[in-house]
Amino acid sequence: TNINAIVPAPGDDPLYVAYGEFGGVWAVDPIRDSVLARFNLADPRDTSYLGQALDMVPSIDGSKVYVAVTRGSPPGVVEIDVPANRVTRRPGLPQSAPISLAVSPDGRHLFVTTQDRQIGIPSTNVLIDLAAWQPLEFLPRPRPPTQTIRYDRGVVFHPDGRLIFVTHDKNVD
Repeated sequence: TNINAIVPAPGDDPLYVAYGEFGGVWAVDPIRDSVLARFNLADPRDTSYLGQALDMVPSIDGSKVYVAVTRGSPPGVVEIDVPANRVTRRPGLPQSAPISLAVSPDGRHLFVTTQDRQIGIPSTNVLIDLAAWQPLEFLPRPRPPTQTIRYDRGVVFHPDGRLIFVTHDKNVD
C-alpha cells in the first residue's frame, strides 16, 4: 500500500497520513509507532473500504487538515480538527474526484483541483470559502473536443493570494 500524502500537526501532535487506495486517513504517533485514529472517507458502515485521499494540506494555523477525498462517499473535501482529532465537516462534490488542494495565504480559501468521475461529464475545479464551508466558484476545466481527459494535478496560490496556478497535462494555467 502506498502513502499518498502526509501532513504533520503542530507541536507534538500526530502525523496525518493518506493511506493507500482503501485506507482512508490515519493519525499516527511516529515516536511510539502507533495508530491513534483512522478516518473513514467512505461509508462509515463499511470498515473494509475507508476511501481514498490523494492530497492533504494543513490550515494556516495548523488546527485543521483538509483532505481531498478522491474515492469516498461522497467525493469532496473532509476537514479534520487536529486538537479534537476528528472529522468536523464534509462538503460533497459528487460530480468530481478531488485530486489536489491549496490553502490561500490568508487562510480564507481552499482551491480544489478535480478529475472527471464519468467520461462525458466534465468536472470543474472549485474555490471554497473555508469560514462558510461553501463553494464560492466552480471553474471549468476546458479541453479540446477531441480530448476526453484533462489531468489537473498541482495547485498553488501566488504569495499575494490574487492568482492561482494549476498544472494540467504539460501546461500551467
